[in-house]
Amino acid sequence: MTRVRFFDGQLLTAGDLKAEQAYQIEKRKLQNRLLHGAGVAAGLEVSDDDSGTAIIVSPGIAIDGMATRLVLATRLTSMSAFVRRTSAS
Repeated sequence: MTRVRFFDGQLLTAGDLKAEQAYQIEKRKLQNRLLHGAGVAAGLEVSDDDSGTAIIVSPGIAIDGMATRLVLATRLTSMSAFVRRTSAS
């Protein structure tokens, strides 16, 4: 992980900006891995709907095993996943 060093008058290229973005992403992943670990940080409750035909996941944030932040901004409803799981039982 190498930080880009900018200076006044520097001509920035696409490569410079990509390198800066990569540095920030890797720095955030390192912080997630060392300070938080993998798991659900908030929300992401799983339930079924009132009719029992769909799975509902509430909005929330988690960190996966690769230290990537996962954000579900809106409620997710999946009928097909529920049908496949219950029919396989």
